Amino acid sequence: MNRIHESTPDRRRPLLQRLLWPWGLVCMVGAVVCVDVTMLVLASGDPSFAVAKVDGDPSEAWNARRRQEARNDALGWDARLDVDLPAGKTPVAVLRLRDADGNPVTDATVSLTAFHHARAADRLKTVLVADADAPGTYRGSIRIAREGRWAFEIDCAADAERFTSEQERFILLPMAEPTGAPEVTE
Repeated sequence: MNRIHESTPDRRRPLLQRLLWPWGLVCMVGAVVCVDVTMLVLASGDPSFAVAKVDGDPSEAWNARRRQEARNDALGWDARLDVDLPAGKTPVAVLRLRDADGNPVTDATVSLTAFHHARAADRLKTVLVADADAPGTYRGSIRIAREGRWAFEIDCAADAERFTSEQERFILLPMAEPTGAPEVTE
């Protein structure tokens, strides 16, 4: 029975050995915090990263969006968006707005927000103006300078009614027209 007492050490471990595990945990948590802060800084400075801005309760914003979608369905309006890309000129957004019967919606206030999927934080906003020659057609210039997939958010208000639409387009910019005759070399 003396052997049992002899196998248990009487002395304590050195201080360095006793603090190894707590310091190891502190270092691991510190590394995770450093990585998280680095990712936050990088993401917030990246123009392709965007966070939807919501005033107030996010669930109420979600409910308001669902109510607007139900109102859009009840109205039955049709919004057809085209983007005219004349070579060497500013692109023009053209919206044709029709009601449920196919009649043009006139006297509407139309705003357009556009963003490229690769630069979601860079949002272009413009107000479309009614075309006097084409009822229900609204036009506005928009500075599209990048090819690729674009998202367009349309907001129309007419006669106490509000209609919204979200559309996507793949934009290919036109080639610049040559300015003169090509040079001939021999």
